[in-house]
Amino acid sequence: MSMRRWASAGGLALLLAASGAIAATTPTRDQWEMPFRESAPVGERGEGRNIAGTVHSARLADAVRDDTWQSGVGSLWLVVDAGMESVSDVGVLAHATVVVGERTFSASERPHADTMRRAGLEPGIATRGVLVFELPADILGDPDAAAAELQLALDLDTRLDSVLVTPIDLTALERSPVDVIVDRRWGRG
Repeated sequence: MSMRRWASAGGLALLLAASGAIAATTPTRDQWEMPFRESAPVGERGEGRNIAGTVHSARLADAVRDDTWQSGVGSLWLVVDAGMESVSDVGVLAHATVVVGERTFSASERPHADTMRRAGLEPGIATRGVLVFELPADILGDPDAAAAELQLALDLDTRLDSVLVTPIDLTALERSPVDVIVDRRWGRG
C-alpha cells in the first residue's frame, strides 16, 4: 500500500473518530431547550429571569378546607406557603408542579380559596399564599418521595426559561388531619 493510501485511510479514520466525538457530545434538542433551574431551598429566596420568591414552608395534611369547601378522604395533600413576585413585567404563576420521580402533580384548582395557583404577580411586590397539591395516599412509600421537587414558573412552557426549584423531602414533613387554607395576600412576601 502506498504512502498516499495510508495517509487517506488515516485521515478518514481521524475524521470518523472526530465525527463520533461530536455526535456523542452534541446536546439533544431537549437538552438545548431545558429550563434554567434556579435553586430555591425552603426559607431561601430564589430569583430567575422573570420570577422571584421564597417558599416559606411545606406541610402535609390528610384533608384541606377553606370557608366553603373541604376535600374528601383517601388522598394526601401537600400545602406549600410561598411568597412570589415577577421580576420585570406583570405575570401569572402558570406553572406550579411537584415532581416525585417520574410522576408530576399540578397545583390543585379544587379549593375555593384564592390560592397562589394562577396568581397574578407584580414586579417587586410579593404576593403570599398557599399552593395545594393532591397526592396519592401511598406517595410516602415511593423511594423518590424523599427527593421531591417543587417547580414554579411564570409560563406553562418552561423551555429556555427560569424555573424556581425547591427540594422537598415529603417523608420528613409534619402531617395534620386537616389544614385550613386561606386566601392569598398581596404585598406580603
